[in-house]
Amino acid sequence: MRRLTGAVLARHGRGMLRLVLSRIVRVAVVVGLGVSALGIAPRGDAFAGGGNSPMAAATVEAHARVRQTVGVGPLRWSPSLAQLAQNWAQQLCRRSRRGRVVLQHRPSSRFGENLHWQGGGDPPSVGDAVQSWANERTHYDPSTGRCVGGECGHYTQLVWRATTEVGCGAATCGSSHFTVCNYSPPGNFVGQRPY
Repeated sequence: MRRLTGAVLARHGRGMLRLVLSRIVRVAVVVGLGVSALGIAPRGDAFAGGGNSPMAAATVEAHARVRQTVGVGPLRWSPSLAQLAQNWAQQLCRRSRRGRVVLQHRPSSRFGENLHWQGGGDPPSVGDAVQSWANERTHYDPSTGRCVGGECGHYTQLVWRATTEVGCGAATCGSSHFTVCNYSPPGNFVGQRPY
């Protein structure tokens, strides 16, 4: 399994995203193209529908465990954010070809967004994805509100007090597993602290 960090990615230019390990299910639906034509492995749309699906419940619970540690309330599942995230995960899969991983935040999005990529192995679980973002807590200094010694932006979005909704999606193409979570309202505003 290949692991990339934000520090590694920072050397590759501003348009590239921070990469973090996580685990979530594969997504099957591709608009306008057949799944086999894109090389995207179907595994069901576990994130689709309301907050009653097992993956939606697991996502909300994983976020709640982390948010609770800093006294921030739980998030609600948003099917519309989940669809947005699923579509972007599929887009990242389509853009990543021939061993070249392309991770970019959705341009001009009005939502917060955490991305994850894993190369090889089984698709990660939702709890692993959230935990990988939560592990950035060690780089967040609450006394200054800044990242120290590494990336912490995924963590701060995860625990952003004003954020009330989350929706996630995932896609697998070849041995690459992509995970996207969108947040509303977004976090990570300069000059503001997450909690």
